[in-house]
Formats: sequence, structure tokens, C-alpha cells
Amino acid sequence: MSARFRTVGLAGRARDWTALSADLKVHVGGPCGSVAVPPQARDVLRVGSTVFAIERALSGSPGRNRPVEFEVELRLERPDLWTAGALAALGALLEFQGDARWTWSMSGGVQPGDGVDHTALAAQDREVSRVVLFSGGLDSTSGISLDDGRAGETQLVSHYSRQKSVQRSLASELGYEVPTQARISGTTGRGRGFLHRSFYFLCLAAFVAETFGARSLVQYENGILALAIPPSPAFMMTRHAHPRVHEAARRLFAEVLGGTWSVENPFLKLTKRQCFDGRLAGLVKGTALLSEIESCWYTNSYQLLGGIEKTVGKPCGVCIPCLVRRTATRIAEGEIDPLASATADLLKVGYHAYRTMTDQILAGGPKRAYLELPSYVRGLTAGAAPILMREELEDLLERFAKEYDDSF
Repeated sequence: MSARFRTVGLAGRARDWTALSADLKVHVGGPCGSVAVPPQARDVLRVGSTVFAIERALSGSPGRNRPVEFEVELRLERPDLWTAGALAALGALLEFQGDARWTWSMSGGVQPGDGVDHTALAAQDREVSRVVLFSGGLDSTSGISLDDGRAGETQLVSHYSRQKSVQRSLASELGYEVPTQARISGTTGRGRGFLHRSFYFLCLAAFVAETFGARSLVQYENGILALAIPPSPAFMMTRHAHPRVHEAARRLFAEVLGGTWSVENPFLKLTKRQCFDGRLAGLVKGTALLSEIESCWYTNSYQLLGGIEKTVGKPCGVCIPCLVRRTATRIAEGEIDPLASATADLLKVGYHAYRTMTDQILAGGPKRAYLELPSYVRGLTAGAAPILMREELEDLLERFAKEYDDSF
């Protein structure tokens, strides 16, 4: 990939230009509509993987000089399609996700195989009306289990690191075609977070949708995490499936790929328990299927905060996704139980934050909690055509509080 970036930190200090690896590449394989992939679709995937790689390359300890501005130079096949409207949508999406401004300089001159390898795609002669992001996590698996009546018109899209076979087996178990799967090679660094990872996932989904001529993307995520509702103001939540991200992605893909796009989350108004209970809970009962469905941030890590060790391959039980998952399954699946007296206080921070939040909702009702939500959440209830009604948001908060109380 021919790309480089530099950042300006919070203290106003600019860093030197950093070139991304020339070996950076997305490898995509599996079903597609046509192997004659248009260059603009490859460019969308290049932009998404560039953001992914930049975030990975950031220092793990930004200190007081965290990046607040990114400047990126990138070569594409069709830079002319990245109009002012496309760059405005791209900038709005990334700034909302990471509280930093991104500016882009795009030029031409790359070959079709630069940064994208789609030689493993296999064309299918079938009508696909929508593409669904499928991680193999609890929400996406719950979503496709509910919508299995639409399996024939749906193509699943997955990024994988170690869960390639699990994603395939889950899809097959639920009556779907093999997912179109991708991995990225040539990244450097471990990164300081994953604020923008979902943007790359959306770009991957748009890439696959373009091969089928589809214009509908679906990302299943429960309302609490999709809205990025923090358990306390101290938490910086990833805004990976927020409606503002989906709206900006819709505008971006329309500008670059053409047509009228939709990016939807059918679970926006639901708690994780409601998503799970919709159908998946009944399907996994009495089987080993639930253990294959991953949610934990640290499944493949050998240690947690403070250097506390854990077993690789097991969920931790104390990260935000593990805590929210427990409200759905009502099972303590993690290696570490936040309720255990022996558990280090450092690992109970998330649990106590949610406990305080939900106790306040149960004691005083959701109306006060609504007023204390971040503006990026409350703002969704404003205007003549709000995405959520205030009553719907308050109902979501109250339901989550009751389920958290019931689970812990």
C-alpha cells in the first residue's frame, strides 16, 4: 500500500511522517457477485484498511500528546471519485469516532493488486439484496438467527484473525452461505485502541455489496453498545455502530460507489438480552454453540490490566463486552468473576461503574439518567424526525438496568 500519515498532538506538537508498510494488504475470499471488481470498490477498501493500519501503528502510550489531527496521503485507482462530498462524509465519520480531525490527500498511480488481493473471490449466480456484517459475536449471530428466512438474499461478510473456521461453522449452522471473509497483512504495532476498526468493517461490507450490486448493509448491535452509552463519564466508548457513523458511511458510499445506500441496525432499540432471547437462546440451549460465540475484548490475550494473567482463548469476564454479554446469557462465562472477593479491584472498575449507573436508574427512574447521557446520545431524540423517541431511549435504559441487576 502506498500511504503515509502524520499526526498533531493535543499539545500542538506535530510528529514526523510515517509510511505504512508497502506490504499492507487486505486479502478477501469467498462468495461475490462478480470477480470483475470495479476500481472504486478496491479504493473504498484501501481507505478503510489505511485507517485500520494507522490506528494500529499509533504509540501504545500517547500520554498527554494524543493525536487530535491526522494528515494522510494515499494513492488510489480512482482518486477523482473522492469528491468534496465524499471527503466531508469520511471526515465526519472518523472525527465522530475518534475525536480527531482527519485530512486526506489522494492521488493516482496504483495497480489493481496494490493493497487489495481478491483473487480468492468466487462469483455466485444469485440475487443478493443485502450484506450483513458477521463477526461471529453474540449480536451478529443473534441477528442472522432471527433473519434466517432471508438467508438466500443475504451475504455475510467477516473480518477474521483466528476465528475464520468458527465464523464459517456458525453461518452453516444457521443456514447461510459461507461468509465472504477477509484478513489484513502488513500492519505494524499493537495500537492504543480500536476506535476506527468498525469503519474498515463497513468498507469491507460495501466492497462485497458492490460486487453483488446491493446497496443495503446491516450491522447488528444491541442498543446500549451501539449508542455508546458509557457506564460513567470516565469511559471512552467505541462508537462503532452509532447511527451517526451509519449515516456518514451511507453518504460516503453513495458519493464514491453511486446509488442510494442504507446502513441499518435492527437492534438499536433492544438490550442484548432481547437480541439473544429473540431466537438464539433457544437454539444454543443444550449445545456447545454458545461457547463458540466470542464477545470478549481479551479472548486471545494472556494478561489484563496490571499484568494480571489470564488463559489465552478464554473470555475474561470483566471487560465491557463480557459484562454486557452476561446480562443476556445470565451465565458467568468468564475466567474472572467480578463478584468474587478475590478479584482484584482494578478488574472490577467496569462492573462497579455499571452497578452505580443501574442502581441510580432503578432508584430514581430513567428520566434523570437520560439527562446525564452524552450529547451524542441525547441528540438522537431531537428534531422533527428523531432516530429515537426520548421515551424509547428511557425504556432502553430502564430495561438494561433491570437486566443488569438480575444478572449480577
